[in-house]
Amino acid sequence: LVNQGDRIGGDVMILVSLDRSVFVDTRTTSSVYPPALEQLIREAEQHNQASAVVNLDGKAYQLVVSAVLGPDPIGWLVAGFVLDDRFARSILQILKLDVTFYEEHPNGSTLLASSLTSDAQKNLIQLLQGKLEKDRVVAGKNDDDVLAFTTRVGSQASEFVYVLLQRSVNDELKPYQEARNIALWLSLGGLGLSLIGAFFIAR
Repeated sequence: LVNQGDRIGGDVMILVSLDRSVFVDTRTTSSVYPPALEQLIREAEQHNQASAVVNLDGKAYQLVVSAVLGPDPIGWLVAGFVLDDRFARSILQILKLDVTFYEEHPNGSTLLASSLTSDAQKNLIQLLQGKLEKDRVVAGKNDDDVLAFTTRVGSQASEFVYVLLQRSVNDELKPYQEARNIALWLSLGGLGLSLIGAFFIAR
């Protein structure tokens, strides 16, 4: 099972029987199974596969469930791919957006992974504790406004995993500011040429 996980890049591999009992688990530090795992198995029983983002051992994981065939289904294979800071930074490189995964529960919010710096993560935790609206918002960050959008990407019982995308307003407006500066210099240049032309005409 470990070799199979290595081939597909899985960080966690769990083999589940048809009666939903765990046969094999490649994790060595925990044997706690979130309620979402049983929900995923039930969904896979209906559609032969299922996937969701869940909090597993304090980390965000993309869990993918597929049937083990022989040739009829004889069990379920759960492959888990960790969504950690490294993954969030790779998304930042592609989308040019800061990415944060966090879990919201009745007692507050827990940061699971983020592309932000440590200091920025601390500020974000304070915002999350203030119940950041699940919509497009503008939040303050180091004297710079930040465009943010958050949406739910997974669930388990009463706890939900969200992804928060952020981008600096200054970075977003930078191309327009550069265009404005070019237009300003062109206007000043045109004004200067007009003044020079008027000077020679007056002579």
